[in-house]
Amino acid sequence: MRRPFINLCGDYRFLRAGYWALVDAEINGIEPSPTPVQAATAQNAAACLLVARHAGIPTVEWKVALAASDVPVPGLLVPVAGLTDAHYEVQSARSRAAQWRSATQNGTRAALAVAMPGELRSMRMVVGCTAHDNYQLAWDVWRTFAIPLATIWFVEAGDPDGPEGSKPLFLGLDPLPLHELTERDLRILEEVSQRPLDLHHGGL
Repeated sequence: MRRPFINLCGDYRFLRAGYWALVDAEINGIEPSPTPVQAATAQNAAACLLVARHAGIPTVEWKVALAASDVPVPGLLVPVAGLTDAHYEVQSARSRAAQWRSATQNGTRAALAVAMPGELRSMRMVVGCTAHDNYQLAWDVWRTFAIPLATIWFVEAGDPDGPEGSKPLFLGLDPLPLHELTERDLRILEEVSQRPLDLHHGGL
């Protein structure tokens, strides 16, 4: 049985130090969380959404923006390279063409057009736990991607004060470096470290 290793670097982007630590662990017979494949998948906007949807996580509706007219208003433009690079909030048809050119570098890079049925939100996730109300989404992301530290982006669809409440629609992940954890995050990490963790994830 391979020894487990949870990488708490918080930044697992391709070819960064945190990513190479995962590769080094695998080479030396250690089971890392996340694996290099999971880390790379989480930072590719399209792959991340496809894997999340396959795992049963409710996601935003999206398609590849081949032209500015593919972007709904209001909507988001997300470069396929991931949310960390940039995302563009499209608020009007007048600004849509310019934002599409920026997001796709004049049509030379892929970007996703994302529908916005609610407000764009984010929450901090520490090994599947969060201080946010949407704790189930945090747990599902951990179970699917094995990313221990991340900022989770989602769209809060529906009326939180209505009879049916609101529903978080997963959008993607951003790095959450260890040195940026707040006191609350560190308390969560301390609590989590004192109990057994399920490292058998149902995702990749």
